Amino acid sequence: TLYTMIKNDDKSIDLDFVYGKVKKIEDKSVFIPLDGQQRLTTLFLLHWYLAPRDNENKIKEEYRNLLEKFTYETRITSRDFCNELVSEQLNKNLCIKNNEEQLSIYIKEQKWFYESWLKDPTIKSMLKMLDAIDLKFKKESNFFEKLITNELNKAPITFQYLPLDNFGLTDELYIKMNARGKTLTDFENFKANFERYLDKSDIHKMDNIWTDLFWEYKTSKDGYFFIDEKFLNFFTNMTLNLYVEKNELKVKKKIDDINIFDIYETVYEDKENVNRITILLDSLCNIINIDNPLYKYKEYFDVFIGHKEEEKKNDNELKLSYWHRARFYSLSLFLIKYKTIDDSNIYKLKKWLRVTFNLINNQLIQSPALFMNVIKGLKKLSENIDNIYEDLASKNTILGFNERQSEEEILKASLILKDNKWETLLEDGEQHWYLNGQIGFLLKYSFKDGDTSINLFKNYLEKFKLLFTEDVLNNNNYLIQRALLAKGDYLPSIKSNYTFCSSETALRTKEDNWRKVFNDFDEDSEITYIFKKLLDDISLEKDIEFNLENIINTFDEEDWREGFIKEPLIIDYCKRLQIRFENENDILLLSKERTSGI
Repeated sequence: TLYTMIKNDDKSIDLDFVYGKVKKIEDKSVFIPLDGQQRLTTLFLLHWYLAPRDNENKIKEEYRNLLEKFTYETRITSRDFCNELVSEQLNKNLCIKNNEEQLSIYIKEQKWFYESWLKDPTIKSMLKMLDAIDLKFKKESNFFEKLITNELNKAPITFQYLPLDNFGLTDELYIKMNARGKTLTDFENFKANFERYLDKSDIHKMDNIWTDLFWEYKTSKDGYFFIDEKFLNFFTNMTLNLYVEKNELKVKKKIDDINIFDIYETVYEDKENVNRITILLDSLCNIINIDNPLYKYKEYFDVFIGHKEEEKKNDNELKLSYWHRARFYSLSLFLIKYKTIDDSNIYKLKKWLRVTFNLINNQLIQSPALFMNVIKGLKKLSENIDNIYEDLASKNTILGFNERQSEEEILKASLILKDNKWETLLEDGEQHWYLNGQIGFLLKYSFKDGDTSINLFKNYLEKFKLLFTEDVLNNNNYLIQRALLAKGDYLPSIKSNYTFCSSETALRTKEDNWRKVFNDFDEDSEITYIFKKLLDDISLEKDIEFNLENIINTFDEEDWREGFIKEPLIIDYCKRLQIRFENENDILLLSKERTSGI
């Protein structure tokens, strides 16, 4: 398009608004664009390319002086690259290079070009643009004078300039700037407004080190790279977290229905929140580095900004759930407080994340209201982040979290303070693929003579780990279910049905299955004690399948359990692992989700 406009005297193109401010810097008037950097860079490169071709392969001094005024402030490498481009020597040789050679390759072969510059996305984009310009214009001449004509009606390329000095960053401004109908993106809107709240010393970070933080997640379109979506995801989700700390959520159904532009002023007019998100971004820049031992926490950042959503969009657990939001918020609370992670506080981080992740992972968070409670609870808990175990040991409950997990974390903190040998042992149990932080039933099994026995707990944990492997739990012969049934009627109820228990790991499913077995300590129930009997009868010296088959084979009672214990195909017929007791003598095997037609 630009080629056509320059070649034909009767054609022209307007590049719409390029807006910004003129500031005095060291007695010089400097135009700082707020938007339109890509268009201005393209025009700079076009002028640079055409100028020497009409003047014996050399840029006139007056034009060189003008081109030298174009610079990048935030990236030193981009600034240096532009300076070298305008150098006299390069322009002398430019037009006599091999016409078959790409211009970008020719430039990269120059002595002054540093290979490390290729890591600068701005330079990479400029090289790509130069190749496109060279491909189109290399056979042409006398184009430069047409390009720079002062006759407005003959100018092939124009744009609208609107100084912003007398405007505030409001919707009215954007309407005026975009009179031709071109709207700003959500990110551009947010960025322009957010920068109003930043200290002058931090504004440059938006286009510098914070941009570098998100560059790994860039997407490409039309030869340009974009990080706007991930950057905006971070600000949207973190702004929401900060808002929830002190405010009530009005939305009832989906948290995604909240518009960030409705709440950001409430959040960032509080200077403390501006400081906190600035500290957080700086901290993330330090730890999200593959050479940093804290790099393992990067996965929480990835999910928080939506990086894994497209990659694994069919897995609900990897979308940005309430749990993901809460886990990243927990990490952010620590980073904001300590600013950096080093040997002096790495153990505190480990303790903090262990406790809070246990609480979060075992809390059903299925609505904005429940999420709000969790955020407020974590914020309250962080007031004693330095001494998390001591703080927990002094509590009766934990704000925002269910009673069962709160009591468990309080008990575990007390045990660790009494004997630090507990910590490693408890972590071992918490990291089990199915337990995921909830091991309270094993601690209760280990209570003897008025205290929780570390040796009993160790024994029960080892037996549980032997029993609850994915291979054993998903055994086609249902060894665990049949052996457990031989010890008693352990089947927990789900509405009108009773379940042999599924091995699915979604929290809601676990709560309706094995956790009902583990945690039913009601006085009138024997379910969890049936499971304890099974663990008591397992020998660590023998193969787990031998243990279970021995228990199954020695069952000799005659009641409704007998058929299920003796013949695993009966359980297998129940596709949802559920049955229904129609009356004292009849049991309905549920092969479908609904009973009609069975």
